[in-house]
Amino acid sequence: MEIGGDESERLRWIDAVRGIAILLIVLWHAYLFTKFTGLDVGYWETINQSLRLIRMPLFFLASGILVAGALDRPWRHLRRTKLATWLWMYVLWALITVGVFSIVRWDRPDPPADSPWDLVQIIVWPNTGLWYLYALAVFLGVSKLTRTWPALVVLGLAAALSITTFTWLPIGNFALDSMAKFFVFYAIGARSDQFLKARVSRLGRGRALVVLVTGSLLGGGGLMALQATGITGDDLQQIPAVPLLLCIIACVVGVCLAVVLAEYRLGRPLVALGRRTLPVYVSNEIVLGCLTALMVLAVPHVAERIGWLAVPALVIVALPLTLLLQRVSSFAPWLYEAPIRMTRPVPGRNALAGRGASRGCLLHRRVRS
Repeated sequence: MEIGGDESERLRWIDAVRGIAILLIVLWHAYLFTKFTGLDVGYWETINQSLRLIRMPLFFLASGILVAGALDRPWRHLRRTKLATWLWMYVLWALITVGVFSIVRWDRPDPPADSPWDLVQIIVWPNTGLWYLYALAVFLGVSKLTRTWPALVVLGLAAALSITTFTWLPIGNFALDSMAKFFVFYAIGARSDQFLKARVSRLGRGRALVVLVTGSLLGGGGLMALQATGITGDDLQQIPAVPLLLCIIACVVGVCLAVVLAEYRLGRPLVALGRRTLPVYVSNEIVLGCLTALMVLAVPHVAERIGWLAVPALVIVALPLTLLLQRVSSFAPWLYEAPIRMTRPVPGRNALAGRGASRGCLLHRRVRS
């Protein structure tokens, strides 16, 4: 399943952007599992806290670009395709995750669900690592409702919401706070997709490399200067518009990195990963949790000594396992796609499928994300 657009229209740099984002998300989750298991995470805490400026903003930017073409589709089409799949996977994998972690126990400050009522609340008060799917459905609905508004009005309101949530009025729920902070990046992608594609295509690999190096040096130098003066990330967050500005700069650097990597053979695995982000996203916490528990039980003394190495090791092992899990689950396509899409034809796709295509053949359509 794809966020938006068909395969022929996809650009490699967009898939590379998504590959970078999902890699950083898995790295974040690996860090959390290692930390809450009690292992020494070394510098990974500082690294991951810095990467929060780019992790989800970059993911939502790419998602907005890919969904832009769908905003002119009728509501009926969106309900039966994207909205149905995202909400179905959100609820289904939330239940699966809660079930797995009721057996594979791990300490966490905010467990996703401790009771049946908590599971019901997940629908309106997202409290799981799957909140991105929830956000995609909400963001698509908001973008569809405001599609006739001037782009500057939508972007201005989204930026104001981001600044307000970052600085003054946090909601108190990690997922909802993140949605309020980062909707602006989804809106930028959805309302400026053609502009962004044109700009990036003119940028080229050489200029992208210059921007990447310059941005990285300035960003690294800025962080070092702040540390020298004793200013923390929490201090910066209290300065209006600064967190949003830093996220925008980080996204520019991230896109330039994606443009450079997409042009080299070294970046091909990242591009391939970016085309299959959804299977990785929904199952990576389960895989990481099981791997961490197994590591601590099997080699507890070794795990204590190499806790900081456990983070990248978990990422390297977990990524292929999440894709393998999807492949071996081909007998149950409903794990990655809403049953409503598998049993009835999607409006507007008859031309693609052919008049003779039966409803049953939709069951065998490969899931891509």
